[in-house]
Amino acid sequence: MNLMIAGVGGQGAVLITRLLGEAMAKADKEVLATESLGMAQRGGSVVSFLRIGEEGGPLPGEKSIDFLLALELVEGLRNLKYLKPQGKAVLYGKIIYPPGLEKRDFSLAKLNLPENIKIFPEEKIEGIIKNPKTVNVFFLGILIKNTFPELADSIIKTMEKNLNPEKYAANFQSFWQGYNYQEI
Repeated sequence: MNLMIAGVGGQGAVLITRLLGEAMAKADKEVLATESLGMAQRGGSVVSFLRIGEEGGPLPGEKSIDFLLALELVEGLRNLKYLKPQGKAVLYGKIIYPPGLEKRDFSLAKLNLPENIKIFPEEKIEGIIKNPKTVNVFFLGILIKNTFPELADSIIKTMEKNLNPEKYAANFQSFWQGYNYQEI
């Protein structure tokens, strides 16, 4: 299985890639993780790939991703070309505008995307999770539920080991909220 996590610097895409990779390795799954960082700073493009139990190089080709998780809408749309026709995609509807670019009206209704691509509007997610800094872990919960549900406990243990104890409780709650989220 091939997974892709896309977002912008500062959203935690690299963190959840590392959590996933470590949890899968502990579960004796062959995993290869590659990070492709654009501007390695807040606001720059970040894409991570995880290849689980498959042969092949570290970078996927077009139409080779089974599950795309995008923590920012534009980065998700930019990377849809990598999604297999039968693959699934979950895109957070938040748009992070580059510095100097004013906000523009960007209607989600005009996108007309297929059923296998789900967009979660920013307002909806903000109404679900208590701490907006844990949105990446909320979506990690959705990803795990839809790809490797048997690894949920391993992800929790990996989070407990790797996250600041002060931030663990909020991330724990967000993970389970995403994992138990019904709309996908």
